[in-house]
Amino acid sequence: KHYPIVTVSLGDSATWGVRDDDGTAHRCVVESGDITLLAGPTRMCEHSIERIEPAEMFSPLRVRGRISVTIRVAGEVRS
Repeated sequence: KHYPIVTVSLGDSATWGVRDDDGTAHRCVVESGDITLLAGPTRMCEHSIERIEPAEMFSPLRVRGRISVTIRVAGEVRS
């Protein structure tokens, strides 16, 4: 079983890209406080941050930059 990948973005904005099974790339901008979810058929898709831009909204960070908190189950999960 593949558990979802959940990521919380904090700080500067970023372009987030996901490449599906046929190689098509999908992109969106994630802002501070946004949560992304890869689950089901998207769980195993290649994904990355492609570019970081200064946040236009309030940033909880004291300096320019970005923090991402990712929650995922890795390895074998036993019931």
